[in-house]
Amino acid sequence: MTNAEVGERVGVALQWIEQQNQIRTRRYAATPKATSDLTVRAAERALEQTDLAVHRMDFIIVSTSTPDSPSHRPPPTCRTHPAPPEQGASTSTSSAAGFPGAEVYSRILDCDERKTAVLLGDGTGAVVVGPVPTGYGVVACGLHTLMTHMS
Repeated sequence: MTNAEVGERVGVALQWIEQQNQIRTRRYAATPKATSDLTVRAAERALEQTDLAVHRMDFIIVSTSTPDSPSHRPPPTCRTHPAPPEQGASTSTSSAAGFPGAEVYSRILDCDERKTAVLLGDGTGAVVVGPVPTGYGVVACGLHTLMTHMS
């Protein structure tokens, strides 16, 4: 959806939108696409750019404030992607998705409300992290899941 379309809908000038947030267009996921559908496709496209097979991945992280379900379960990507059962998984939820993030705001925002319509759309990103030369990369990381809280 272009700024002209959004501006007409909410009564804001095209130039104002571009000056305020530098956004030119936004995308909305087709119904019934969910956040997990977007994350799976982004992960597949990221893997296509590497020589890493999905069974070689050790961990999947999905960062979103618009999960398919409000419950804290492993990322939907793990349930829908052909990954080994021993693969680790984590979902990070917040009001602003972390890196790289996946959001389907069109299901929860009022597209006729000026404050959100000019800013938010749907989208996702994916990154594949792997070994790098000494002196580069992630120095330390700790991720934990308490399986006793899973249903």
